[in-house]
Amino acid sequence: MENVIFRREQDTSAEPNTGTLKKINDRRRKDDTPFISLFSDREKSKLIKKIFNRDASQFMAFMSELNTKLTWHEAYVIIDQELKKRKIDLFSEEARNFTDRIYKVFFPEEI
Repeated sequence: MENVIFRREQDTSAEPNTGTLKKINDRRRKDDTPFISLFSDREKSKLIKKIFNRDASQFMAFMSELNTKLTWHEAYVIIDQELKKRKIDLFSEEARNFTDRIYKVFFPEEI
């Protein structure tokens, strides 16, 4: 079987400070709407149950901290750290849905 190697366009070894990754990581929020408003009450309940161990105060504290992040990279890092801290599979349905919803704020034209 042949190995396939993908080359990133315009990226250099100094990533993420240059090239395509910089454009993605530095992407700023399109609006200042609080992230919590992106979720319905039912979705919030599901996230609290599945990710935050039924602790609504931890969920609210996390969402407040997430609101302070202005770039996609900052938001992604905090989400990634929280999921790993809670030993949540990054590819679980809840984790993907949560991350995708936040991603839409930074990249509304892609979804």
